[in-house]
Amino acid sequence: MKRAVPILFAVLFFTWQGPGLEASMQCMDTRNCKTPPCELMYEIKMAKARLRGLNKGVLAALDETDEQESARYNQALDEEMNNAYRKYAKCPPQKFYQPPPRLIVSLYRDCEILTYPQFKTQSLKEALDGSASCSELVEAVYAGAQARQSRCLAMDANQRHQKKISAAEARELDKAETEAKVKALEASVLQFWNSCTGVMSEATARQMAKVGPDVLRKTPAKKPAKKSAKRAGGAAGRGSR
Repeated sequence: MKRAVPILFAVLFFTWQGPGLEASMQCMDTRNCKTPPCELMYEIKMAKARLRGLNKGVLAALDETDEQESARYNQALDEEMNNAYRKYAKCPPQKFYQPPPRLIVSLYRDCEILTYPQFKTQSLKEALDGSASCSELVEAVYAGAQARQSRCLAMDANQRHQKKISAAEARELDKAETEAKVKALEASVLQFWNSCTGVMSEATARQMAKVGPDVLRKTPAKKPAKKSAKRAGGAAGRGSR
């Protein structure tokens, strides 16, 4: 009989460094339409890279609960994320920036969402109030934790308490969590795009199209309003000659 091994129910690809001194800030500010910080764009890329890895056949083929199968699952996912780390250049250090909280879903406490390593129950409001990270990232991390919590609650209680899940079950939990994060982040990108198209710079539009929903890659941003006005004025002047 194969021996079951525990697989951590955790938000893994965001690192937490403790609560910030200030509440989270909106990094895709639709009032000013400034280019979002590098850190936010980087985290979106990493979230989507994790989802691509989880959808690969090598992970989908794993199913058993023995130690070797679990090790293969973790190794395959680690390799995928390491490739993404090498692909995307890290952002320059910023004093103002803090990563979002790291959250886990507790098997022993009826799938509660907790902070790590404090193991304190965490609501979305508490997560936002206690982090100086981008509010979009905090909300995405929490959405991922809620998706994992929902899957956790659907599992058999005895199975949860014994932490006996297969590699396939672990993948489904990780996939549900990561899909929820990506969906939340893409919704934030789309809101920023819809509010700021026409005033954002071309460089910002290209960045947003790269990390946002596929529809943005097919919809070029309009030129900034000021430049359009200048071109219109020039054309009118030439027509009057």
